[in-house]
Amino acid sequence: MKHTPGPWTVDFVNPELLAKMENGRYEYIADFSVTQGTERTQEEENANAQMASAAPEMYEALNWLIHLSHDTGKKGGRPEPGEWEEAIKQGEQSLKKARGEGE
Repeated sequence: MKHTPGPWTVDFVNPELLAKMENGRYEYIADFSVTQGTERTQEEENANAQMASAAPEMYEALNWLIHLSHDTGKKGGRPEPGEWEEAIKQGEQSLKKARGEGE
């Protein structure tokens, strides 16, 4: 199974989750507007959209960290100097994005 590649971004006007494609255009991923009959607020839906938008970056960071834990670097061989620090930084950045603290 393959997901739509990132980066994903949130359009808070509609609110929708969009993926920026290689050609620079945006592609619809999901709708996070409050529907009738739900108890969630739009603020909570916006937070859900923000969390979902970080999924591709979080996946990549976790995958990289797992490879490093098995003593395999991003390029397939032994981890290069500083690679652990880079992977942790990528993970921290994806968590900030998920919390809405910047992209």
